[in-house]
Amino acid sequence: MNKILSYFTMLLLSVMTLTLGSCTEEYEYSAEAAKGQQVYFSNTLASTVTITNDGAHFLVPISRVNTDEELTVNITATDESGQLTIPQSVTFEAGQSEANITIDYDPNQITADTYYDVTLSIADADYTTPYGESSYSFSVVMWPPYTVIGTGTFTDAYIGVYNAPVEIRQIDSNPNQFRILRPYEALSGTDGADFLQFTVLHAGDVLPSTGQPVEEDGLVYFDETSLGYDIFGVGTPAEIWHPSLLQNMDITHNRVLAFQDSGLPGAVQLAPYYFAYQSGSSVYGNSQATNDGIITITFPDYTYDPKDYNVSVNYLGAFVSQDGNNYAMGNVTMGADVNEVHVGIVEGSDVNEALNQVLGGAVETITVTSNGEVRIPCSYNGDCVMVAVAYAYDENGTLAMQNYATTAFNFAIGPSQWTSLGTGLYTDHIFCLNLRVDESGTTAPPVQYPVEVQESTTTPGVYRVINPYAPDIYGYKIQGETGYDESQNYNITINAHDPDAVYIQGQPMGFYDDGDAMLIATVGGLNYDLMYPMYGDRTFDILKQAGIIQGTLSNGVITFPAGELLFSFSNIYSQGMAGPANENEATSVLVLPDAVSAQAKAKAMRNVEKLRQAKYSMRGMKTGKANVMNLKKNKVLTVFQLNKNAKLNRK
Repeated sequence: MNKILSYFTMLLLSVMTLTLGSCTEEYEYSAEAAKGQQVYFSNTLASTVTITNDGAHFLVPISRVNTDEELTVNITATDESGQLTIPQSVTFEAGQSEANITIDYDPNQITADTYYDVTLSIADADYTTPYGESSYSFSVVMWPPYTVIGTGTFTDAYIGVYNAPVEIRQIDSNPNQFRILRPYEALSGTDGADFLQFTVLHAGDVLPSTGQPVEEDGLVYFDETSLGYDIFGVGTPAEIWHPSLLQNMDITHNRVLAFQDSGLPGAVQLAPYYFAYQSGSSVYGNSQATNDGIITITFPDYTYDPKDYNVSVNYLGAFVSQDGNNYAMGNVTMGADVNEVHVGIVEGSDVNEALNQVLGGAVETITVTSNGEVRIPCSYNGDCVMVAVAYAYDENGTLAMQNYATTAFNFAIGPSQWTSLGTGLYTDHIFCLNLRVDESGTTAPPVQYPVEVQESTTTPGVYRVINPYAPDIYGYKIQGETGYDESQNYNITINAHDPDAVYIQGQPMGFYDDGDAMLIATVGGLNYDLMYPMYGDRTFDILKQAGIIQGTLSNGVITFPAGELLFSFSNIYSQGMAGPANENEATSVLVLPDAVSAQAKAKAMRNVEKLRQAKYSMRGMKTGKANVMNLKKNKVLTVFQLNKNAKLNRK
């Protein structure tokens, strides 16, 4: 699954508005006009002053309103560095509204890349004005010696900053280190970082975040950088982080795309983790660590015209064939220049080891030549990694590896490890949305009907509903084609091992629209799928602690609160996009056999027999797909919300 760590927009943030009412009387008030010289610091002055290693001083402007005569103003100052020479006064000439405070420094006494706090204040209060700042606080930083490479191009496809011209500088003391000046100025003005710094690594170089050596040339590390803009709508500006700052995240998509003959990079791509704190205890993030083409930095006078060797693979769920074999279902997307993709599954959670096994031929693979679903035999139980390796023909006509993608997942338990509990009652709240009762288009209501229920013998509380959407089991009799695949079993697994935190991971229901699988999930299950590649076995505990898994099992009935039950399609599920199937009210999905009385079972059977005599027809699954794709932005699962203490696990 693409590691889109998504949000959790289904947990809408509460906004409290407090209105205070009181009796008031009206008074006329006239502000006394300011008098005197009215000296002030402009409120538009920068919060950071950058100095150079070849300079000797910098200027700080100070202003006044009354310019009639010459004026000397005493200045008080604090200097954290202790290395700045700050004058004790500044003089305005007659008629002059602005003067400069000249601050001297010795670059040999200043540590590069260290921010020093400075405050300048007007000493005589009689010279100030209530309508301007009487002091100015800022930071001073000296950049290390550098060489200006020229003007390149900065592109961030995730947030929509395209083709922004940027100055690129090379650090003289480390020719592999570069600074991109104000990359997000087109988005946030001066609120963004002054620069984005990245370092080109070579085999054996140490990754700064982990202290571990890298094994290949051309990987790129970049420092945390503020966008200066609130892209998540949480009230705080977002940052981009290198994925190595989080556990078990792929770093290989942060790399030099092409080198120039001079040895300089021609084009560099970054695949960051977008991150923001919210006031309180929440963080928001969205991982693009496994995606290509997110941030691209193109160097001056270089044209980057790459082949599209991109590949992605997403885990969609597990199913059992009619002959009892287990399969893992994935979705493969390949770039335009990829000829074929080999997909295999490796047991365990070590992504690098899984890749090595597939590349070394130790794992049998399935070959696909077009985008879409792939079904891979899987006999494992627990942590697995799906590996997709992209191949293309080179100029010699030889099929050569070009790229790869991986996704970690937890595979469902095999059929031999289930025991039947008998007949329970399942309620469909999803596929009925695609059915209409009559020509008016009235949507069919949710339907409850008998189903076989099994329980895991290895993980008590994990239940499997046997083929709930098969035509001979489903509660409605549907006229015409439904797109249901009767060649396989499509059982629905519900994880209720913790009765206070029940969830459904994304899994196919058996319906297909132009090869696109319709999926059932819950908000907790979707976030579990998205987060598992990063957090592994801790995923459930993190989500439960954050209140994101909200299903319950009580008195033999599994219930999900309003907005928790979801439907999606395989080609958009990995993007964290899904539609609520129970947007307005809580829903009971499954009544376990032990909780079903003979009377209730008989009533359900009679109800089904009655419903099967009615005429229900398809509204069209494309309508359902449109309902998912066209959700308002605040209803699209793009960013998950976590408890701040559980969030990162920095190395």
